[in-house]
Formats: sequence, C-alpha cells, structure tokens
Amino acid sequence: MVQDSDKTDEANRHRPWYRLHLSTWLFALLVTAVLVLLVVPGESWEVSSKMETFEHGWPWLHLQRTIANSPRPLGVYDDVPWLYREAWGLAVGVTDFSPSKLVGNAAIALLILVVAAAGFEWWRRRRRRLWQFSLRELLVVTLLVAIALSWWQCHRQRVQLEQRAVATTRELLSVAGDYDPMIDEYYCGPKWLAKLVGTKPLGVLYAVTSVGFYSINDAQLQQVRPCLESWHYVETLCLHFSYDEVTDEGLECISRMTSLQRFYVCSAPITDEGLVHLSPTEEP
Repeated sequence: MVQDSDKTDEANRHRPWYRLHLSTWLFALLVTAVLVLLVVPGESWEVSSKMETFEHGWPWLHLQRTIANSPRPLGVYDDVPWLYREAWGLAVGVTDFSPSKLVGNAAIALLILVVAAAGFEWWRRRRRRLWQFSLRELLVVTLLVAIALSWWQCHRQRVQLEQRAVATTRELLSVAGDYDPMIDEYYCGPKWLAKLVGTKPLGVLYAVTSVGFYSINDAQLQQVRPCLESWHYVETLCLHFSYDEVTDEGLECISRMTSLQRFYVCSAPITDEGLVHLSPTEEP
C-alpha cells in the first residue's frame, strides 16, 4: 500500500504540465460556464411598458441593447438574467458597442480561467486522492465560511435597522392629508452575484437608495434625522412642495448623509451658509 502511494506521488511529480487531471478539466468547465454567464447574457436595468434595455459585459459594459418589452418567465428566479431568452439576443436592437471593452472582458475571463485551472491542478498534484485535505486547508475553508456568514449577518442586521427606520419615518410623518414619503429600495450588492442568481434570493443586499418627502419642514427633518443617518446608501433626496418650509437649519439635518449625490428642493429660502452642509454631495 505504501509502495502504491509512493508510485502515485512520483507519477504526479513527473506528470507533464499539459497532462491535467480529469477533475481539473471538470473544474475548468465549471469556471468557464460561470464566466460565460457573467459576460455574455444581458441584464435588464431599464424596463418600461414598451421598451426594455439590456446591458452586457463584466467587469466592463461592452454592449447595450434596447428591444420591445416581452413577458418574462414566471417563478422564483424570474429575475435571473441568463434564464431570460431575450438576454442572449446579442445582435438585436444594439444601441452601443465597445470592441475594446469586449476584448478587455474576454482577456479578464481568460486570465481568471487560466489562474483558476492552474491553481486547482497545482493543488491536485500535491495529493494522491481528490478528496484528501490537510488540517490547514480545512481551517482555511472554515475561516472563509465564517467570514462569508459574518458578512451576510452584518447586511441582514443593516436591513433590519433600515426597515425599522422606514417604519419610524412613516409614523412620524403620518399627518392627515399629507402624502406618505417615497422610500425606494434597490439591490446594492455585487453585480456579478446578481447576474448569477438574480436579486430575489439576495434580499439582505437591498438598501434604501432614494427618499422623497412631501411638504416637510425643518422641525420634521429634525425628527427624522436619526432615520436619515441610518440609511448609508441613499443617493437621492427630494423635498417636494417644501417651498419656504425648509431653511438652512433643515439642511444641517442631512449633513451626515455622506452617500448623498443628488438633492432636490424647490423655492426654499436657502442661503450659501446652508449649502455648506451639502459639500459632500456632488449636485447641491
């Protein structure tokens, strides 16, 4: 038995570099399939009643198409891009195409494939059997799983905190005759993960990204300030029909919204001193 093991180790050491194990070929095939699903099918981001826009490419967008809207398949994973037939129509409705970005995406995909296959083959040649693991490898896998679960739990707690803030905001602003605030949530996780499994199974990676208030004043902004500061992904804030109700004092309430990129307000008595509070934003 020991002699057979020694012979196996010796064969692995003298195995030509181009003679890959069957398990390596299977692993490379799996990686190729994942890369194809990331790069080739388009992802729908803008959908209207008549037109639908698809964006193709990873990590760079190299193709954009606009086609007539068609019904999606029903089911739990109806938002998975590669399950939608129209996502594979690469030559239909092309509005923008970048050959250089396509070449870049292909080069990145090929590099990932070569590195992944070479790494797996190197790992495979260091053991006699495929399912043979060292204690160090098991510890590394355990650590990676623990990191992934911790990351997931942190986002889960963030979502719960944001949901409580949404409920608190609606309760504080629930005045008879007033409109409810518009609070929109969108997927804010890794784009490659959404392209593979869709966004529905990734509910913990949704976040509040857009907030709109109607007829709000400085006092009400002060009340909902803790809620505003708990939404770390808000990029757009709109104050509709506020007019003279929002002043420089009200702008100070949103000074800590560091993710804010767009702020809209109409006919409010705001001075240059109040605009100082919006300095972190891109469009005051």
